[in-house]
Amino acid sequence: MAGAASKPVSSKPPVNLSLSANGSPGAISDSSLPTGANVHDLDQITHLVRADDQVVYADAGYQGVDKRPDISSDAHLSQIQWRVAARKGVLKTLPACDRVIESGEASVRAKVEHVFLVLKR
Repeated sequence: MAGAASKPVSSKPPVNLSLSANGSPGAISDSSLPTGANVHDLDQITHLVRADDQVVYADAGYQGVDKRPDISSDAHLSQIQWRVAARKGVLKTLPACDRVIESGEASVRAKVEHVFLVLKR
């Protein structure tokens, strides 16, 4: 096809980086796991959670993580409190007090997201 724009070819393979942080004030990421871009973060969650983790904050992409067989069958992982962000459509329908709680949890998740910003620059 003459005159068609071609897609630029990258010499680097696509990479996904999964991060974990302990959520304490001033915390930064304490574990990371680079994978191929075609590997979903949910498939790596069991490798990111440490033995001393009791609460995990995750974005909306982790909905249903506590129902996965590899999580529910593991003694430690099944006891963790999974605080997964509400989806945007659900967030709009929540009462004001629940939105305040979601906002607080989002601030904990933002500590990890900051690392992504630094890595992408």
